[in-house]
Amino acid sequence: MQASRCTLQSRFCSNHIRRVPLSFGRISTAIRCQQPDSILADSAGATRTKKKTIRVHYHRRDLNYAGWGLHVWGDVEHPTPWSSAKQPSGSGPEGPYWDVALQVSAKHVGLLIHKGEEKAAGAEHVDPSKAEQVWLVQNEQHPFFEVPDMSHIPAGTLFKSYAHWVKASSLVWRVPVSEDGELTSPQRQFLLHFSKNSKMHVTGKGIEGADEVIPLRIAGLNIPGDVMAKYPHLFGSTHLEIDPQHMHKVREYCRGQVALSVQSHTGRVPDCTGVQLAGMLDDLFATDEPLGDHTCADTQSRAVSVWAPTAQKVELLHYWELRGGQPEVVPMECSERGVWSCARPAEWQDTAYKFR
Repeated sequence: MQASRCTLQSRFCSNHIRRVPLSFGRISTAIRCQQPDSILADSAGATRTKKKTIRVHYHRRDLNYAGWGLHVWGDVEHPTPWSSAKQPSGSGPEGPYWDVALQVSAKHVGLLIHKGEEKAAGAEHVDPSKAEQVWLVQNEQHPFFEVPDMSHIPAGTLFKSYAHWVKASSLVWRVPVSEDGELTSPQRQFLLHFSKNSKMHVTGKGIEGADEVIPLRIAGLNIPGDVMAKYPHLFGSTHLEIDPQHMHKVREYCRGQVALSVQSHTGRVPDCTGVQLAGMLDDLFATDEPLGDHTCADTQSRAVSVWAPTAQKVELLHYWELRGGQPEVVPMECSERGVWSCARPAEWQDTAYKFR
């Protein structure tokens, strides 16, 4: 007898094949039957719920993924404590990925890539019912639901300042000097960008809108001892130096927008950042000149002074009435140490002033 073929179709699903005996002797036939996606049958015939997951990808421009982990919260089976980030489940063309098990009917998942206290990328709300995969990108705080086009994503950010201008001619930045961090490998180029009127912005090509760009010399990892004593937390950062021919511009640079970028030997820009100026200001503009309302040592006349080395212009607003009113605007002049001053007439005694 030829075996009969029996097909059962249902509205649920399709790929579960079970071989069952029929009433044609010992011959069995395959019946393709469908069960809901979330239900599976085990060998004993009992049913169990299939775990639903969301895959989280992470991409960095510098391709340095060592030590980064995933912090997850919300409708997930195993929220991670901050002190113990979830390690990657695997790695693909876009970088490492994590498979996160979800609760039944999950609607909200929070994601954050971090290394200790350093945060790199995240998404406070992802609805896993609308996406099975998400991509997180360095310095971006929102998810991508398809493979991101990195040519349209900013290479770093100027809203945070990870580089430090520690002395008049020295900067440090915790970015490797080469792709693998070795001094013997093809080295990256570090650039200092300046905009007088803060017009710089970041695109997928790097920093645009700068008035001037100067190259920096890589001095390796040998940060001067006096700098390390003052900034021990910068140990291991790349030490960068300004060429002496550009040193005359430093005082002008501190009065505008300053940023750093790094460029690979192939021309790719993996990162950029703002710059903290405290060390350079201390080195160039520290002063013991008198401030506020004071007597000038050389002329014995009165003057008013304020220390503002990063200001492009300072004016004193003088008020004859303590309650305000229309001020008298007095221009101020800047010294080499960043102290702005103007003469204070004797008749200003017991009146009010402020700076702008």
